[in-house]
Amino acid sequence: MFNLNGKIEKGIGLGSELGFSTLNIKLDGSNEKYGIYACKIEMNESIYKGVMHFGPKRFGTEDFEKIYCEVHIFDFNQDIDSGQVSIKVLKKIRDVREFKSINELVAQVNKDINIAKQFFKDA
Repeated sequence: MFNLNGKIEKGIGLGSELGFSTLNIKLDGSNEKYGIYACKIEMNESIYKGVMHFGPKRFGTEDFEKIYCEVHIFDFNQDIDSGQVSIKVLKKIRDVREFKSINELVAQVNKDINIAKQFFKDA
């Protein structure tokens, strides 16, 4: 589909609190469409599989206009808050949408992760 490159930045830790640790990426620029995607992440000469949120968000921020790129890497439990990363976006799972509660968000993230894992299993 498309590729993104950027620098890992320290986030506020909301993803970890919810059980989905993420890498927060400051992109080198992108005109791609907002969405939730299955992706591969290249970092420190290793390649990982994961799911990416690209677009605005409503929880964990007061800046609803800012565009975020957050990647949850499957089976990854290292704390990384600096470095470069390349993301190969492979499949769109859904559009970005607003959630009424944290519980609704967590339930949807679980579904997104399962869809992405199934995509990689079938690929």
